[in-house]
Amino acid sequence: MTIKRLLFLLFQLSFVVAIAILLFSFKSKSVKEGSSSKIPKDSIDNATYIKNIITYSKIYDFINYNLNYIQWKNREAIVPFYDKLKQAPTRKLRILHIGDSHIQADYFTGYVRDEMQRLFGLGGRGFVFPYAAAETHSAYDYRTYCSGNWQYSRNIQSYPTYDIGITGATIHTTDSTATFSIVFKSSALKANFNLLKLYCKQSPESYDIKLLASGVHDTINITCNQQNNFFYVPILLANKSDTLEFFIHKSNLQQSFFECYGLLIETNDNSGVLYSSVGINGAGYRSMLKETLLANQLSDYNPDLVIIDLGANDFYGYTLKEYELETNLKKIIDIIKNAAPFTSIIVSNSQDLFKRKRNITECQPFSALTRKVAFEKNCGFFDYYNISGGKLSMLKWSKNNLAQRDRVHLSGAGYYIKGELVVNAILNSYYLLLSNDSLKQFVLDYNKMDSLRLALTENKNKDKPSYYQNEIISYKPK
Repeated sequence: MTIKRLLFLLFQLSFVVAIAILLFSFKSKSVKEGSSSKIPKDSIDNATYIKNIITYSKIYDFINYNLNYIQWKNREAIVPFYDKLKQAPTRKLRILHIGDSHIQADYFTGYVRDEMQRLFGLGGRGFVFPYAAAETHSAYDYRTYCSGNWQYSRNIQSYPTYDIGITGATIHTTDSTATFSIVFKSSALKANFNLLKLYCKQSPESYDIKLLASGVHDTINITCNQQNNFFYVPILLANKSDTLEFFIHKSNLQQSFFECYGLLIETNDNSGVLYSSVGINGAGYRSMLKETLLANQLSDYNPDLVIIDLGANDFYGYTLKEYELETNLKKIIDIIKNAAPFTSIIVSNSQDLFKRKRNITECQPFSALTRKVAFEKNCGFFDYYNISGGKLSMLKWSKNNLAQRDRVHLSGAGYYIKGELVVNAILNSYYLLLSNDSLKQFVLDYNKMDSLRLALTENKNKDKPSYYQNEIISYKPK
């Protein structure tokens, strides 16, 4: 074994250990002390009410809270999402957050899900995946197990063997005795999270499935060769089940395989927020372009908002190839818009990173690149790089125990802070639109950061941007 290969394996092992520690220790902090619960229906579009629920648990001087907004160059990029947010009590709001290792473990996205559902209503857990069969870890709120012989594909592989969809991974077996199971923490699922959608390859050659669900006395038989236009098999339970055990069942000689792309868990009513987070360790833009089933499954999921939150793995430790990154990001946006033409898209980026002792300076031009593409492609923009502090700010996150030793991933406390920033960015821009209904464009003027001023363009005065003192952020330490 070469020294280079040994160092690579040691790095992989240290990463897995760090994730395991976080998975063991992380606890959701979504319910804030002293905070209100679900927004009353008559206040969901009340600007003053929304302003008053924008709070931060702790203020750090290196975080640029004055930049913590979703920006847009054209109001049609983001206003449709906020219009649908107002309808959450009577129409389910579907959000898909796509990313890498920061999202696979679901730390900050788990917080975002819990907070959005606390404020706007419960819509479901979203996508989960039997990661054990794909030889990787699950999210912090559930564990997965498997038996038998499984093969898998992940979007980080150079040439994936199997088709891949929204989750970024696929498991496949020809073993008629194989099993997989998903076990949630006791408080992870709400009582009405009882509609399961098993995304699998439907074919006359596909094995069937037997499901044992906790709280359900009888075995549920699932046929995976239904001839319909769905990309999933629906399973309606009487109540939520914390433990789901799936057993391969060969019911005729023609059946020879089973292929699974993930499981969607949601409510059986049309209200609240369904927030799905999907990420694969090491994934980047190139990885997403290997997801051959992404368009079909996106069309089926029909999201109201897609957050594109990856890309750093395309240049971490490598040269930043701006043309390639820009081209791939534009391709991803086109895939999403073609598959779900009524969805809004938010493009995010990476915070400051280190590789050993070297600062990854490419994060700065990557921020500029994502901003450029987001505005050109009529998307919203969440500039997490500059919001989180910009160049060398990871040193400050680390000093405040908000980052892991690799200075790439965050600690549990750090992911909680990031989750707060994401939720409050959504709420800040929502408040901005509620209090400025003629607002056509919202682009932060970084040259005026020191004076905390924002540049706005209104319909009634398109040619002359007006400026106002930033009074939107409401600091309410607990």
